[in-house]
Amino acid sequence: VKDYKTLEVIHEMSIHKEIEKVAISADGSIMAFGFIASQSNMWFEVVNIDSHKKLYYKQNEKITLQASEEFKFCPVMHHHHVIFATLSSNRTQVKVWKIEGDQIRDINHIIATQHKIESIEWIQNGSKILVWWRKYNADKLNHPIDQNNWMNKCQVEIWNLQPWQCMRSFQVPSFISQHYHQYMACDHVDQYLPPLSVVNYIDHGTDYLVLGYGNIAGLLSIGNKNSDVINCVNTFEDNFYPLLRCNHSIGNIVVSDDQSFTSISAGRDLYLFKDITSPLKFYIKISQVNDGDLRATFMFENKRLFIYDDAIILHEYDMQDANWQWEIFQPLAIDSIANQDMETSENQSQLLDISSAYVDNTPMRVYLIKTGDTYQLKVYDSREATCTTPRNYTLDQPYDQCLIVDDLKSVFIIRTHPNNSHRPPHYQNVVITELKNLLSQDGDHQQEHKILWKYDLPHDTWSASIKSSRYRNRDHTLIVIINITEAYKKSRLMVALINLDHGRYHIYQDSDNCEEFECIYMDEDCLVTNHTIGLHQYTINCYKLGHDSTQQLASGKFVRNSLTLACKITLPTTLSTHDVQVECRPRPFTEKELTADWGTKDGNLFLHYTTDVAIILIEKGNQYV
Repeated sequence: VKDYKTLEVIHEMSIHKEIEKVAISADGSIMAFGFIASQSNMWFEVVNIDSHKKLYYKQNEKITLQASEEFKFCPVMHHHHVIFATLSSNRTQVKVWKIEGDQIRDINHIIATQHKIESIEWIQNGSKILVWWRKYNADKLNHPIDQNNWMNKCQVEIWNLQPWQCMRSFQVPSFISQHYHQYMACDHVDQYLPPLSVVNYIDHGTDYLVLGYGNIAGLLSIGNKNSDVINCVNTFEDNFYPLLRCNHSIGNIVVSDDQSFTSISAGRDLYLFKDITSPLKFYIKISQVNDGDLRATFMFENKRLFIYDDAIILHEYDMQDANWQWEIFQPLAIDSIANQDMETSENQSQLLDISSAYVDNTPMRVYLIKTGDTYQLKVYDSREATCTTPRNYTLDQPYDQCLIVDDLKSVFIIRTHPNNSHRPPHYQNVVITELKNLLSQDGDHQQEHKILWKYDLPHDTWSASIKSSRYRNRDHTLIVIINITEAYKKSRLMVALINLDHGRYHIYQDSDNCEEFECIYMDEDCLVTNHTIGLHQYTINCYKLGHDSTQQLASGKFVRNSLTLACKITLPTTLSTHDVQVECRPRPFTEKELTADWGTKDGNLFLHYTTDVAIILIEKGNQYV
């Protein structure tokens, strides 16, 4: 077992078997390895990594052995316990287990079918399990054994872990056929389109399934129907939106825990989609040199994307990297998308930023687009974003981000300094410009440019990016949080308070650098950030955002050797108060420790959310924010 950053060996043990599969628990304390034993069945041994002690299954107070075809650890801890799911050797039963001490206990969570289960996946941060199977007896090619008596259906079920129950159940076709650009369920085995092979699920109030049929990936809109089993076979043609036709078969489909990113891999190509259920989609294509199938996983609260291949080469991507060039997905090009070169060209458009708000009770959305060397704003009424022509505005300078706020008719455009930017020296700065009345509903859309603030970057600046922003209505102040990365990639927090009435601004900079920081919380008066200052060393900082000044009020330093943290922050209720408390403690912790330090009410809140990686409770007066 190696640390993926340092490549140092953390644990190693000798296992006198030919290992087929390996899995590691969320807290890194338990390892399971699978090997082929008697009668060609897969067996998994479960071992405590620190003690090298083998753990045993226990059912009805008896020690048992379990043959399993698949073994999936839950990606988070549940009340300090490791949870995992197994698929029986005949692939007809899923069971969920809990590790207590040196024993593995059956918690009576079972999914049983009469047909072979194709896949089990933990989804939505380990709170649910997705399983699916074909509703017919299939051969090795997943074709029906009895082609005169079969149903072209697959069953997809979403099970909630706590409480244990089947939340949603869908029926989708196993085989589909293509007629021009439409796909429909067919009543025969289509020899040109392989059967369904990959399934994932997205719940945005409306249910969606992301499906892979051979080399075709698409999005199936389910709606918010409340029936026990939703039959999508007959309506498949009307609700299936094809996304990709690739040169290779769809390998896997992964959805991030917050469901904002979806990766679809095919051979050595991976397509990363942002907001895949949105009418206007954006994507990036990532290709690797090595042959073999790419696989992906989202980690660390969706801030990191890891991609690995058959050569066990691991690639890490920062999901918040401002240099990623998101491109507008062109649905009309799906039949040739695999043959296109997706790298940026002079004529291709790149999405740089999106912002949305309500203006005069109308939902507005603004896109910042780059085509070649031209920068453009596209303004939509979001209620009709897919069927109306946007208002287009060409900008005379390069910009990287856009911002609109509720009930304000201005659009703010911001130039930052992306990493490896090759702009001329007079554009190597941070500029915030206001375009007044651009969102006006009365037809007055003239561009009135007003530069609110310009900051020329020092020569040793590596990059500059906007971490967060908001508009304070009571004094018409725009608040912008900026990350300045200096030499040796050290970060520094900067806060800009810009008054839109008289144009005066106040700039605050932290006196100390850090490796990186993130904004945890911001309202009109307070900012809370988490700074990485060294290996496993962090600080939680609280700032007061005044009328014309920014002041650091409190800081809490902690060391986190694991991925778990509990933190309570008490913010002032008025600007005249400076009483801020920051209390951090590593987990695990006991109920007695929490209630003694933080009281019964707050202590119970922390215990309720023990499945989360980090729990940060922010209290302002009598309210939790």
